[in-house]
Amino acid sequence: MSQMPSIAKAKASARKVFGIIEEPTKINPKQQGFESITHGRIEFKNISFRYPSRKNYILSHFNLTIEPN
Repeated sequence: MSQMPSIAKAKASARKVFGIIEEPTKINPKQQGFESITHGRIEFKNISFRYPSRKNYILSHFNLTIEPN
């Protein structure tokens, strides 16, 4: 199996990403009848992430809180 050069891989990946971005949404933002979310929240605490092949962390002790609405 031959290895695809990095540039070719990047171009193929970019085509996939832009294909997703350019896909029309099925959500109508002007549609009435949706209620606001007034409770609950999403919270990430002390998140660290690095790629297995890398030594340095991309995220280190990352915190994020998303409040309702």
